Amino acid sequence: MTKTLHTPRKHVAIQTEERTCDQHGAYEAHMWALDPMPANPRRYSYLQPFWGSCPTCDAKLQMEANEAEAMALGGLSASQRIASLRCKEAEIPARYTECSLDSFVAGVQKQRQVLQAAKDYASAFEGVMADGRCLVLSGSPGSGKTHLAVAVLRAAMAKGATGRYATVMGMLGRIKATYGKEPEETERQAVEAFVAPDLLVLDEVARQTDSNYEHMQVFHILNARYNEGKPTVIVSNLSGKELRGFLGEAVWDRLRENGGQVMACDWESHRRAR
Repeated sequence: MTKTLHTPRKHVAIQTEERTCDQHGAYEAHMWALDPMPANPRRYSYLQPFWGSCPTCDAKLQMEANEAEAMALGGLSASQRIASLRCKEAEIPARYTECSLDSFVAGVQKQRQVLQAAKDYASAFEGVMADGRCLVLSGSPGSGKTHLAVAVLRAAMAKGATGRYATVMGMLGRIKATYGKEPEETERQAVEAFVAPDLLVLDEVARQTDSNYEHMQVFHILNARYNEGKPTVIVSNLSGKELRGFLGEAVWDRLRENGGQVMACDWESHRRAR
């Protein structure tokens, strides 16, 4: 049986006139009508053309309605609930769910340079996706690297991309869990969880002690994402030179393909500065 699709409609202004609001003075009123108009609009009063009211009054009423909805739903607006759900699905830790590029404190020139690189990466994410362009944030512990990486991830997801945050320890733990007697997923499914997202933030690279196994799995994930043309943000407390040695020349070159950047975050710890 063939389904009949509904005709897409929108409201358009068909007439304007000058009117006066008792509270806000003169404004330009618009008469709105559905386009295209339904076949029998007179059957339903809500399908008839109508005059809009004062835009300032409308904005105030909408804001009050949004606030009432937020209060009824625990203080979160609809957009905030969507953002919260996206963070949960991406497994972003609670500590970082409010991180944004605007909230990053850049007090010195080097911080401003790295922040600008992160902003450029996020704002051009459509091109980043097309090129599979990566970003590496390396250097001093506590310098805000994870804040920046998660902020980029949140910005990408706000544009509709899928994403995931993971530490290497968390990634290894999920993969190793598939080796048990009654695993909840196969090793292939666990690996796919890190390969499938449009953007992966991989944190704490080269921090673990099981370096051979870590190196193998990190290489496997990054190589699979590279083959699928997907961007990755790498976060590590190692210097760029040390991280290059850990990852190897092949992976390092791939991270820098198509304009991929390696940003050194070697300023004083944000934690000590508080």
